[in-house]
Amino acid sequence: MNVFDTFFLRLFLLAGPVFAKLNVNTEQLKAILVAKLTMDNRRPAAFQQLRRAREKKELNQATLKTMLVSLVMGLLFLFSFSLGNDLTTKLTAFFSMFIFMLAATLITDFTSVLIDTRDNLIILPKPINDATFVTARLLHIAIHINKLLLPMGLPALVAVVYYQGVGAILPFILMLLLATLLSIFLINAIYILILRIVPTSGFQTVISYLQIALAIVIYGSYQLLPRMAEEAGMDKLNILEIRHIAFYPPYWFADACSSLSVLKFGESNLYSLLLAIGVPFASIFIVVKYFAPAFNRKLSMIGSNAPELRKSASGKHVDTCHQLSLTERLASAFTRGGSEYMGFIFTWKMMSRSRDFKMKVYPSFGYVIVMMVLMVFRSKTLSLSDFSQMTAHGKTIFLVVVYFSSLILFTALGQVPFSEKHKAAWLFLISPLQTPGNVIS
Repeated sequence: MNVFDTFFLRLFLLAGPVFAKLNVNTEQLKAILVAKLTMDNRRPAAFQQLRRAREKKELNQATLKTMLVSLVMGLLFLFSFSLGNDLTTKLTAFFSMFIFMLAATLITDFTSVLIDTRDNLIILPKPINDATFVTARLLHIAIHINKLLLPMGLPALVAVVYYQGVGAILPFILMLLLATLLSIFLINAIYILILRIVPTSGFQTVISYLQIALAIVIYGSYQLLPRMAEEAGMDKLNILEIRHIAFYPPYWFADACSSLSVLKFGESNLYSLLLAIGVPFASIFIVVKYFAPAFNRKLSMIGSNAPELRKSASGKHVDTCHQLSLTERLASAFTRGGSEYMGFIFTWKMMSRSRDFKMKVYPSFGYVIVMMVLMVFRSKTLSLSDFSQMTAHGKTIFLVVVYFSSLILFTALGQVPFSEKHKAAWLFLISPLQTPGNVIS
């Protein structure tokens, strides 16, 4: 474990006497948390999965890399303090970005930990009581969130002190924690909604596509929002001039923080303070009372043989004829048969099923779209006639789009030879191939 893991572990274990009164075995609790935090350091973060890391050495500093990325995000949040002339407007923009990015980071980075059902197979058979098991899971989640929260909120804390003075430190920290509780509620709501819509066997697939979409949205926001704010004159924005802003949750935290820092309250400030405190705690109550039991039931189905999988494995016909016939027709059209034909079908199925391949390649499509939108945004004189008549301007944009699109091809070709299931390569070693060239082509 690194220094931050050790610090947070010792901090949370200070409540050991309280845990002991709740029938928690503190020695077992510490052993479980040490094991979980050590595993976290060896698990690549989501931002590392979006690019191919060809490191042969063992990952053991993943937590520090995740905290570094959170710190960079926190520095980017300082953009919000360039908006408007009052602190409430600046903090409303900050809490908007903070809630979105914290929820997105937890979804992309912590989903693999949250839906990891190995605890049920490894820990539960051991002589560990339920109180110790549940407490270990909750403290693990709390430690992880704090490792994201600290670097993400630190730059904004410095900015708030600069604008409002040291009296804003405690109100800002309080509102930051309450905004975190609201983010946790939103994540649980998203998970429960997905589990209600899709079968449990497809939950991880949907989460993968959600992670890809969030990566594209974050990249697009980083590229477009500052330019849009500059064009719209957002430096003169007053958040109170927006109608129905009182129904916007980030405004509650911003207004409450501004009021608490100067200890001046009007009627609207009191409403914001009550909502900023009441809604997050009510949300957590809903999560614990209603969402968590339903999510745990669904979670157990993910790790077991779900009914959908048993139904497919029972011998009933699954309609994949159209997909197979399409694949075979394409393979016949582009290959010469034999090992090249089978290599095409193998690659087609790998690209459609491999989560690792999708996470590394699919965001490239979104990046190209963002760059196209950015070019249109920058070029105020661009019109459809430039493309229809193929003017010099239109030809330039067309060629840029073609070259950017070729980046997707290079990215995909670079990822095809590699797989997280590398041990399955024995299939090629036992196949009667004279040379691997046909399969590679």
